Amino acid sequence: MPYTRSQEIMLRSLPEMERALSRAKAWSVVKGRNATCPNPSHEDKHPSGWITVNAEGIVHFGCKGCGFHGDIFDVIAIVDGTTPANVMAEVRKSDEPANAVGERTFDSIEAMTGAVSGAVEGVYQYTDPHSGQIDLLVIRHRTKDGKKHFLQAHRRPDGLWVPKRPVGAQPLYNRNRVAAATEVLVVEGEKAVHALHEYGIVATTSPGGSQAAQLADWNPLAGKQVVLWPDHDVPGAKYADDVRDILATIKPAPSIRRIDPAELGLEDKGDAYDYIEQIKGVGMDPREPLRAVIQKAKGVSRSSQLLDRLDAIHDGQWNDVPWPWESLTRLGRGLLPQNVCVLCGQSGGSKSFYTMYALLYWLRQGVDFAYLDLEEDRTYNLYRALSMLDENGDLLDEEWVKSHQRECHAAYERHRDTLDALSQHLYEPPPEDVTTQWVCHWVKQQAESGRRLVIVDPITVAAPSAKPWIDDQKFVTEIKRIMRANDASILLITHRKKGATGVSLDDLAGGAAYQRLAQAIFWLESHGREGATVTVHTALGRADYRIQHTIHICKSRKGRGTGSSIAFRADWETMTFSEIGLIVKEKEKGYGNREEH
Repeated sequence: MPYTRSQEIMLRSLPEMERALSRAKAWSVVKGRNATCPNPSHEDKHPSGWITVNAEGIVHFGCKGCGFHGDIFDVIAIVDGTTPANVMAEVRKSDEPANAVGERTFDSIEAMTGAVSGAVEGVYQYTDPHSGQIDLLVIRHRTKDGKKHFLQAHRRPDGLWVPKRPVGAQPLYNRNRVAAATEVLVVEGEKAVHALHEYGIVATTSPGGSQAAQLADWNPLAGKQVVLWPDHDVPGAKYADDVRDILATIKPAPSIRRIDPAELGLEDKGDAYDYIEQIKGVGMDPREPLRAVIQKAKGVSRSSQLLDRLDAIHDGQWNDVPWPWESLTRLGRGLLPQNVCVLCGQSGGSKSFYTMYALLYWLRQGVDFAYLDLEEDRTYNLYRALSMLDENGDLLDEEWVKSHQRECHAAYERHRDTLDALSQHLYEPPPEDVTTQWVCHWVKQQAESGRRLVIVDPITVAAPSAKPWIDDQKFVTEIKRIMRANDASILLITHRKKGATGVSLDDLAGGAAYQRLAQAIFWLESHGREGATVTVHTALGRADYRIQHTIHICKSRKGRGTGSSIAFRADWETMTFSEIGLIVKEKEKGYGNREEH
């Protein structure tokens, strides 16, 4: 059965999802769209869930803790203790007059608004300034349950009104005044447009809400002075970003400035209408404050994003995720926002041990990460984590564990809270074969949920197709797009090519796609049981050290360490991995064939 208009709106409405979660006392924003789980059987004390929007615009909630996942009707059902079918039936019942609208045509606007359920709060006519015809009508109304809805309609060539949006690019609102204006404000919603008009300010908006900017025709703003006034929330900021990027493509190019709603003392979701009401509420005329707000708007353009980046770096909002090792962090710069970082090494070369050591460090530092192990399960990783937390390598010896049950239990109890916290960041693959497409989907979910760092170990497990070089290209390109869109970083663990023995980008599994597209590539080289003796530059000068591993910085597009090698010592009794310093001279042939640094 097709959805009714109100059901469609609810499915695509982020505010509706937030309201449903709020009723469960689950809506606690942490980063992006995180929330505690509304599932009553999951006593979620930390935000384990996230809100995402799929390619069709449907809003979903998913919980990484208990596995609950669904759309708005599933969330309402679990909150109210009923079924999604019952929730949909209630929406359909409350929407019956509007549903009737969807099945009929009307000979006038008045007839159509009279058939809409609930109270009509506004009727907005999108008029073509050239023909004088109304090419889109938006009816704002509240249903009996108090929920706000928008019904779009257009007039057919035969003169009858149909409660559907017109086909093609959607028109902007208030185009008659926009055409005659030099400066135009872009806001979110017709109500804000009218509020500004009362004080002589020309504004416009696009239909369909914050996620539909790309559906509108923005050409009426070509060559004008445009001021973006976003709503004070994440969707509002994203809408302003989308409009900015669209305006940068039209000609003649408009000049663009942007108002920061965070400076206006507005509550969450507050807009231009709310600001005017706020000023009126203290007995002031809004004209002068509005002029001041518009004058303070900062110029933006595609190149101005560079200035934003510089300011973000200065303000400490654009930071590298630090490794537990200072030189690797400083020289490699591998985990900056939007970075794809690759860690390579031979099989059995301790990559997973180094990775787990880093995971525990990131956990202590409060880094929000997600770790997908494509080879082992969660218990396996928690077992290794326990040995590191307790600095006891014997815990990985099953014979020792058999005869030391009391010590094992004591170690577990000492670190139980940390292990519980870590488990919230560990993920296992599905039972079926894993593809790069599945990994891409999982990475996208994690990045959109607000994870700062996503780790996949090892990416080489993903099942290859007959044309792996094409799969690799598509995968790395899509991963880069996801990281850029969410200011996240990804760490991909990989292996050498089959048969390769050296330390070279040409020996990297995945071939040219990883070499060319990753911003950073680190190579963990193991020196076996014997180790290797190298000369290392330390704070106290040069000295010879016996080491077990080297991390070679094969590529660092955003750092200064390309070509550097860093010496590491592994203490398997205490399960610690220490950075010694930069290698400046090789002492033994067994070390490898690399040149002196």
